[in-house]
Amino acid sequence: MSDDVIFNSGLDIKERKYGDEAGQKSLDTVFEILADRQRRYVLRYLRETDDGIGSFDELVEYVVARDPESGGPERVVTRLYHTTLPKLQAAKFLAYDSRSGTVRYRYDSTVEELLDCVAYVE
Repeated sequence: MSDDVIFNSGLDIKERKYGDEAGQKSLDTVFEILADRQRRYVLRYLRETDDGIGSFDELVEYVVARDPESGGPERVVTRLYHTTLPKLQAAKFLAYDSRSGTVRYRYDSTVEELLDCVAYVE
């Protein structure tokens, strides 16, 4: 990937404010979250829905279909339930209701732009 992809992408990270004020995510948190393939798949899936909402079962199908190294549906279910969704929820990237199995994406323009850059490379 050439530097032009990042530099000409319109991503203006240096001029943005990060921190705890106004619920903004720290840049370190954003990169930590996006460093994991399964978390990126979850965020991509929710972005692709019309309303940013998906079900747990839909996420499992999406991840299994796109990640040949996922270990299959049972492993994806376990990891989503115990690791991926709790971590994304704690970082305020999404809201997950385990009783209904509903997952709701929380829009963040920086995450959107970085996901687009990563998708270009993957």
